Amino acid sequence: MLLEDRYFNFFWGAHTLSSLGTKMHQAALLWHIYTVSNSVLALGLVGMARLIPTLILILVGGYIADRGKRRSSLLVAQWALAFIALALGLLSFLEFQGNTLLIYLYATAVLTECASTFDGPARKSLIPLLVPPQRLASALSLTGISKNISKLLGPALMGLMVAYLDIAWVYIVNGVSYLCVIWAVLMIPKDVIDPVDLDTSKQHASSTNTGSKLSQLMPVIRNFSQSLKEGFHFLWSSPVLLSILALDFVANLWAAATVLLPVYAKEVLNLGSSGYGLLASSIAAGGMIASIALLYLPDPVYKGRGVILGGALFGVGTILLGLSQSFLLSVLALALVGASDQVSSVLRNTLHQLSLPNELRGRLTAINMIFTKSGPRLGELEAGLAATWIGLTPSIIFGGVACLASVALIVYCYNDLWWHEA
Repeated sequence: MLLEDRYFNFFWGAHTLSSLGTKMHQAALLWHIYTVSNSVLALGLVGMARLIPTLILILVGGYIADRGKRRSSLLVAQWALAFIALALGLLSFLEFQGNTLLIYLYATAVLTECASTFDGPARKSLIPLLVPPQRLASALSLTGISKNISKLLGPALMGLMVAYLDIAWVYIVNGVSYLCVIWAVLMIPKDVIDPVDLDTSKQHASSTNTGSKLSQLMPVIRNFSQSLKEGFHFLWSSPVLLSILALDFVANLWAAATVLLPVYAKEVLNLGSSGYGLLASSIAAGGMIASIALLYLPDPVYKGRGVILGGALFGVGTILLGLSQSFLLSVLALALVGASDQVSSVLRNTLHQLSLPNELRGRLTAINMIFTKSGPRLGELEAGLAATWIGLTPSIIFGGVACLASVALIVYCYNDLWWHEA
């Protein structure tokens, strides 16, 4: 029973509240940018703004997590995220317009992603330390439920707050929500979060850097390079992990239609901020149903098949969204997108975490996040460019078809995933 895992319960509850604020913020940011710019391409550029810090800093975040600094990474990142969100809220009250406001919105998106690159590896590599291995799949399912509660309620609450209050309040509420995670991290003993023996690590670092003066002056850089080499070598030797990363990357690269929802809501369905919030929430409704089902269904032996089928249905849901001209069908299509993504995500994360040794978990989680974050970010850019060139609905349909074709190609090249038992 997960009720026995007291520290996980602390962290799960706090992260659920914080994630709710984050999803409100993310939905508000897209709506804000589109209402200011009235440009589909401006929405696509949000993905590029978020991608750059991910590629530059995420490996550093994973390295720090593996050096016994998960607690410090989490606390610093959460305080930084809180400050950025509160600052954006205050700036929004000043009612800047046009390019000035866009610059602030993009700048906070970049800064938020910078902080998240240190938060993500530490937070995701922490969960296996809070529960025993036999309850990891259930813990990840509960984490998925938390994520989908946030996705379900966050955009809907955002829509209501924008309609009846001011969009600035969305950012301020998000800033305050980060205090929940800070409290949870402080409640968990440090030796639970950071089980690495730092003294041993330091002794190892000094013993491996006794060569030239240059290596003595830059032991951190040398250790960092060596640790990344170990992480990539482990990943390269595991075709199952490689295929999981490839599937997640291509699905999110081609089927990133959710970034276009503000445009879709306004131009196709003639909806306002509340309707946009409900559309975005329907993705989470599907994910929530899938998460609950995974808690009660038998643990599948061939988890890779669930990952593959989830990626394929993700593309099918995207195609249905592109073909839809009604609110109800759009909601159902987005619910299918959310359900398929959740099934694939839980099984993918379970395979990933069960395959990793603790001493490499932070680095490999960071490498994994390069793919899981760069896919959606590049996908957002691709969706914005495609919608600009060929139109909104054709670009969505094209993305779904390309997703299906890419999943089929990866399964053909990496058929080990279909037969992998875990």
